[in-house]
Amino acid sequence: MKSKIINMADRIKDAEDRMLEAMFESGPIPDAGFSAQVTRRIRRRVWVRRLALPIATVIGTSIAAGPMVDLAQLITSVANVVPQELLGSPAAWLPHMNIVLLAGMIAATAYVGAQALWD
Repeated sequence: MKSKIINMADRIKDAEDRMLEAMFESGPIPDAGFSAQVTRRIRRRVWVRRLALPIATVIGTSIAAGPMVDLAQLITSVANVVPQELLGSPAAWLPHMNIVLLAGMIAATAYVGAQALWD
């Protein structure tokens, strides 16, 4: 749906508007199918780009599936050999919340400072 302003502008045309429309009015330029060929190539490239990543992902996953299974078996065999006391994560190993917040504030300050120096 067109707005009322555009409709009014289409209805009210003076001589200059009609002269400019006539001057810039032209038919299609004959190109012997060149534009259709370019459009077809662009569409083909777009589809190649859309399909390249999913196809590469499937191929890479299928290639990596065998070594991933071997790695999982190796990890389970190593986990059976390691003593059970070492596999648990004691709470003493975890950092306290105030240390995590301090590290986050230092990182944010360093990032803002680096951006200020960069500008």
